[in-house]
Amino acid sequence: MSTIASSSQLSPPPKVKTDAVEVVSHSDSITLKVLSTTGHEKTFKLKSNTSLRKVFHAYAQTTGKDIDTFKFIYEGQRLNPQYTPEMYSMENEDTIDVMLEQIGGKTEI
Repeated sequence: MSTIASSSQLSPPPKVKTDAVEVVSHSDSITLKVLSTTGHEKTFKLKSNTSLRKVFHAYAQTTGKDIDTFKFIYEGQRLNPQYTPEMYSMENEDTIDVMLEQIGGKTEI
């Protein structure tokens, strides 16, 4: 199991896109898409400094399954529910992949 850096090490400064004259601050809202392996897509709007746990919990509620049955992936990296979209440098309309968590299994030698 890998160790996760503290949130103080991951929190980047606010982004500024000079070409689009768009400023993203701590209070801006973004829309994130959660896409399952079956193609089921849900969209969630939240502030960029809100914990991703809220998105994960809301997604689990829509499926009727426990939150621990899922793992959420962004750009190939498993997401920490305590972190925020801002900490992962997520932008509006970014997609989070979700799949069922598989625990255990037997290795045949």
